[in-house]
Amino acid sequence: MDKALKAFKITLAIPAILFGLFFIYSLFSKFLGMTAFASALFSVILDTVFYFFLFLTVTVLGLISKVATYKRVLYLLLVFVMASIFVITQSPQESVTRFYNEIQNHKMLNNLKTSDVSFIVVDNMFLTQLEQISPIVEALNDSMWYMPNHECRGKEVEMMLVLQTGQVVRLRISRFCDEDAVALLFIKPLASGSASGGNAYVPKLPSTLEGLGYPLSR
Repeated sequence: MDKALKAFKITLAIPAILFGLFFIYSLFSKFLGMTAFASALFSVILDTVFYFFLFLTVTVLGLISKVATYKRVLYLLLVFVMASIFVITQSPQESVTRFYNEIQNHKMLNNLKTSDVSFIVVDNMFLTQLEQISPIVEALNDSMWYMPNHECRGKEVEMMLVLQTGQVVRLRISRFCDEDAVALLFIKPLASGSASGGNAYVPKLPSTLEGLGYPLSR
């Protein structure tokens, strides 16, 4: 019994420590010089390890509840239920899947070719000519990993890439107030709406669009 309680305390302490590390990371990642990619990867690793040990805690609680006293059983069962709900609703699978999708989105933009694109729509402007599509694709090729940090940005507008294969890539872009770059949001269509597929920083896209007759607001 004592060994079981000791094991419970250890397994309960580990996710608490990991949660503390994640909290510190979320506050100070910008000051640690981490790139957006490294920051996202670190977040997924912490998230996955945290939930693994939380699941381990739940398992130990189940074992202890079989041999504990009446009051302790009620207490442990309550914690067991709460932890189980937390694990189910906050599955690390979501973090891993989201990170994988973001990697694929960045890979797609970095490797995009003008010949892959049928036409581009920016807000209500259709771009169908090769000389219109090419500079936009070149700008998108230079996209980088990015984590929003409450920067000053202009109005967000819809951007849609229609590929030769028929695939539609939906994006939202907003210009930074003090630089020639946009914050890009990947949009993942869902049956009940849409969800974020990650973010990107795209330099020179505002000046490119302005040259094509569509200046983005600051």
